[in-house]
Amino acid sequence: MLVSVAAWRNLARSAQRVVTAAMQTSPRSRLPVPICRDRVRDSAGEFAELIRRLLASGPVAARGVAQASLLLTDAGGPLYHRANPDDLRSMVREAVGALEPAERLMHESGL
Repeated sequence: MLVSVAAWRNLARSAQRVVTAAMQTSPRSRLPVPICRDRVRDSAGEFAELIRRLLASGPVAARGVAQASLLLTDAGGPLYHRANPDDLRSMVREAVGALEPAERLMHESGL
């Protein structure tokens, strides 16, 4: 399921909803759970890259899809939980990096 195109598209839509809610001037959003809007705004570029990569044609690694899914659904994570000390920007970057298929990474590194 993690490597299906439908799963990627759903994650991309979820990420876009989070970014859209964070950019709204009103604190009210259509999200069912409040987000740390300032953290999302600070990570907007990274979220844009995550969304772009999830919507791009071609394969993505299941590990990256799993990381993106966890990032967007973990109520204790830095996206939703203010007391979480993890850096949201770094976590989004890690998910984007993990989306690269292993074959491509091995080819590029000469393995």
